Amino acid sequence: MRVFLDTNILMESITNRSHSAEISRIYNLYKTGVVDCYISQGSFYTITYLVEAYLKKTDSLSKDQRLDKLRNILNNILLMSDICDISNEELSKGIWDANFTDIEDSYQYQNAIAEQCEYLITLNKKDFYTNNDSIEIVTPEEFIRKISSEL
Repeated sequence: MRVFLDTNILMESITNRSHSAEISRIYNLYKTGVVDCYISQGSFYTITYLVEAYLKKTDSLSKDQRLDKLRNILNNILLMSDICDISNEELSKGIWDANFTDIEDSYQYQNAIAEQCEYLITLNKKDFYTNNDSIEIVTPEEFIRKISSEL
């Protein structure tokens, strides 16, 4: 089963916020081979920036220690997810999709469609409109409930 993880899912996990337990369960499903996780290149760049800023603000680490911690976090993301390869045509679809008011979310959606993901997991369902029956937009909790009933 192929799942696409929105940027906010990664940040939620990294910063250990309120949904991190459900996200950990999704990663456990990855480790056991139940799901394949995908993220966009844009998410990876954004996560790099956000995590670096988060570490500067929350940790009293030296610059070298902070950089080492950032590299470990980013490496773990790469170990647990595949980076989508999106074409100019798919990006153009994202730009012009009138169903989205947030173009970045439209890019995320186009990445998920291009990778033939069955689920797009996000904390902001309201930002995603889909008339595509092949993908379902869900929160981490909804995904865990659905997958638990299928196993």
